[in-house]
Amino acid sequence: MTSELVVSEYKIITNTEFLNEKYNIPPWVSKQFNKLQKACADRGNKKIIDKLIALIEKYPQVPQLKNFLSVAYITQDNKEKAFEINHQVIAEHPDYLFGKINLASEYIVKGETEKVPLILGEMMDLKSLYPGRDVFLLAEITAFYQVVIYYYCAIGNFELADNRLKLLQKIAPDHQHTIFSERAVIEARHKANLKKWSLDDDGYGEFIINPVINKKLPTSLNSAKPMFNHDAISHLYYNDLIIPHEILKEIIALPRQTLISDLEKMLLDAEDRFQYFNNGKFTSGEVAFPIHAFFILKEINATESLQLILSFLENDGDFLNFWLRDHIHETLWQALYSLGFDSLNAFKKHLLKPGLHYHGKTPVSIALCQMVIHHPEKRNEIIEIYKEVFNVFNEATPDDNIVDTEFISFAVSDVVECYLPELLPLIKPLFEKDYIDVWVSRDYNDIVEEFKLNGKPEEGMELYNIYELYNDVVESWAGYKEDQKDIDDENDNVFRNGFGDLEEEDSRTLLPTSFDDYEEVKNDGYKSLSYTEQKQAVSEKINRNDPCPCGSGKKYKKCHGVND
Repeated sequence: MTSELVVSEYKIITNTEFLNEKYNIPPWVSKQFNKLQKACADRGNKKIIDKLIALIEKYPQVPQLKNFLSVAYITQDNKEKAFEINHQVIAEHPDYLFGKINLASEYIVKGETEKVPLILGEMMDLKSLYPGRDVFLLAEITAFYQVVIYYYCAIGNFELADNRLKLLQKIAPDHQHTIFSERAVIEARHKANLKKWSLDDDGYGEFIINPVINKKLPTSLNSAKPMFNHDAISHLYYNDLIIPHEILKEIIALPRQTLISDLEKMLLDAEDRFQYFNNGKFTSGEVAFPIHAFFILKEINATESLQLILSFLENDGDFLNFWLRDHIHETLWQALYSLGFDSLNAFKKHLLKPGLHYHGKTPVSIALCQMVIHHPEKRNEIIEIYKEVFNVFNEATPDDNIVDTEFISFAVSDVVECYLPELLPLIKPLFEKDYIDVWVSRDYNDIVEEFKLNGKPEEGMELYNIYELYNDVVESWAGYKEDQKDIDDENDNVFRNGFGDLEEEDSRTLLPTSFDDYEEVKNDGYKSLSYTEQKQAVSEKINRNDPCPCGSGKKYKKCHGVND
């Protein structure tokens, strides 16, 4: 099985030997690149900077070490030193591509986009930048075009961003840099249109309405964990979702009533100690315990805990994002579906409560939608729930503190997904009141047309048992795959995650799949495209039922999807 992929005008390889020879890198040093890369992206590793400085003094001809040092400084929140190193790399190694990439990303972060073409070239392509090279590493190509896409997004040239993105999607569709680039294009388009709307005279500038959250969290910095009935619960505080199934089996087998009591204490603990965790340092395992609680309560069918779960969802967006993140839209509905299957009135009351964040309501709507799809006998009952909810929104004003354009928009998308056209007479006035965000559900005519085209519910999401649920997250979510566990959300730090944590020449450390997997996919279906054709190509739309590349955990049509 080959590790090379031929594209017209240059060859893409994964073997780094030619760069090792070019920079006279001793074998023992190049073998350390994987470990150094991980160490420089570890915020808790305070010694890596001194180690890299010592290595650079001994091997000044190796630009990769200086690139790692830049990343380490970014990780330690010392951007100025990172920027200083970027300029040093360019001065000492003017043809080193990753040095150019880091310097260009620095200019983008600083808003000095006019300097980027001076670094990456006016044509913004590798052959123009390196006319004498016929071979490029996969890592070089993906990193280069990621920063080019960020540049085009920054200056608002989405046509050129799209055709560079399509090149990445053809060469490495599942690569981390491709995924980040897809997110960047979507987010940049979204922000550009929001800005345009705010400048229009047609009232769109005020189309987002969010209620004021009623529930107030404790303000104490309590650091003490509750006393639990079972010692085994401690495992849920020190393991993220990559947790041995033997531990889960042990916990699930505990006496039911005392186990439910402990799991409910965990949810209350998340509220009580939110300020403590939010203001402090923690590992991913230490803040996964509410997710564990939801999953296990679902597995043991703890219907008596439904009200506590709904109360948990009454907290504000910062709280819900901190503890749940993508689980808000991706997995939480499964617990609600199971525990609320025979308690739909509780769901209706929750949706009609004023002063709730849309993150606390959308999982309930998703659960209702999936019930319609998986259990058509519940369809009429759920239609009545949506009728009452939409009626209340139609009669309400923003002063009532219940109108939430984002939740209403998601709910309308759910209604389309589970095919409830009976609700169209109530949906239309919501559009007329500007209570719906067209970036989520599109305009009314599109919804009518989609009902006509579909004629039936969409395919439902799969219902998992607890072990399947954990496996699905660990095996398919970015952040849980091997060597990606510590990658932060791109939006938390655009420099560090968009450019600073660039994989080094041994790109295997950050590829989301193994090279064997990549080669199998590539050799099975890849068509070699000429470089010219790729440059001229325009990006295809993402399927509206695919996960949104922005990382929200929602389907594209429920997040940033919208008809052009």
